[in-house]
Amino acid sequence: MNQKIKNHLIEYCKKRGLETDNQSLLDVLLEEDTIHRKRHEIHRHWDEYFYVVEIDGMLIGYINAESTGDLIPEEMGYKFDTDMICKVRKREKIMTLYDQID
Repeated sequence: MNQKIKNHLIEYCKKRGLETDNQSLLDVLLEEDTIHRKRHEIHRHWDEYFYVVEIDGMLIGYINAESTGDLIPEEMGYKFDTDMICKVRKREKIMTLYDQID
């Protein structure tokens, strides 16, 4: 995990009286409300998604998996990669949509 992000998460946890070990930092990140989610890759047993959360003013992105079956991705061999945690920025995009009218 990027040291700048790690330091930000540590400060966030300290303010709230939470533990600051690596697993606790990861739990805080993964349990935060998602403000953006986009499918990244499709696999047989899981799909990977790119998530963005906002923690104390910092936008943080990461890739995690969701199961396509009954078992959780970790039971099927998926390993969360902390190196994929990154700082992101918001960028607005104009999109044209087409609706059927008849």
